[in-house]
Amino acid sequence: MSRDSRSSPLLEDMQQHIGHLLTSQVGADVMFQVGTETFTAHRLVLAARSNVFKAELFAMLHFIYMDSLPDVDKDEAFVMAHLLVAADRYDLERLKLICKDKLYTYIYTTRWQIP
Repeated sequence: MSRDSRSSPLLEDMQQHIGHLLTSQVGADVMFQVGTETFTAHRLVLAARSNVFKAELFAMLHFIYMDSLPDVDKDEAFVMAHLLVAADRYDLERLKLICKDKLYTYIYTTRWQIP
């Protein structure tokens, strides 16, 4: 007999545990201010579930603390595009300039590689 993975007791257990992390705010290490509301979350959960959060969050934090971009192994244009959005959202002018420059270089160099 094959069971749908969504009805697995282990998966339901995990969903409850991770959901409890969100509602209880235990171990939360990041806060989002949206209008007058504040939401807490866990950056590892966000990064594990979303490449966008991963690209924005870790790269932006690295820049804020180190004043440099982290090494990006692959998909640099993807990371820079999302980081540019985050830099604009959080008013990080220097980071915006760096991202724009990297994206310009990527577009300029890949443009000439098209057969």
